[in-house]
Amino acid sequence: MALDLRNICRLCMQDEDSLLPLFEVENGLPAKIEAISACIKVCAGDGLPAQVCQQCVQQVNICYNFKIQCERSDANLREYLHSVKPQEFLAQD
Repeated sequence: MALDLRNICRLCMQDEDSLLPLFEVENGLPAKIEAISACIKVCAGDGLPAQVCQQCVQQVNICYNFKIQCERSDANLREYLHSVKPQEFLAQD
C-alpha cells in the first residue's frame, strides 16, 4: 500500500481535504509536539508529511496547554510549600 505523503496528516495519518502547514512560524506546532512527546522529532525536510489536520492541531494545543498548566501548578505548589513554616503546614491537616 503506497501512501501519498502530500495528502495525509503527519500526526494521525488520516487523508484529509483541508490540511494545515505544520511548519508555519506563527503556530509553533513543531515545538509543542516535541514538548508533549519527547520521542517525536519534527524537522522540516525530513521526508515525512509537512501538514496536519485541524483536529490534530486542536489536540496538540490542548495537550500542550495542559502540560504548561501542570508545570505551573507544580512550581507554584513547590514554592508555596517551601515558603510555609513547618508548623503552619502541619496546622492545616
